[in-house]
Amino acid sequence: MKKLLKKLLKKFEDNKLSLDEIEALRFAEEGSVEKKVFWELQEIARQKKDEDDFFEQMKYQKKLFKEES
Repeated sequence: MKKLLKKLLKKFEDNKLSLDEIEALRFAEEGSVEKKVFWELQEIARQKKDEDDFFEQMKYQKKLFKEES
């Protein structure tokens, strides 16, 4: 299970797998182990996206602050 999770996580980090594709894969898999892997991967992907969005927002706020000064 960990090997599959690592492989899919690597694909996601390389921008070769989107959140929508992860969700589609989760529903396509029959076995409970595979479903658990996709649930975990989806949660990791969402957390990473949230972090990326946060850092982008902080960069934008910093830029606005510099422009106002």
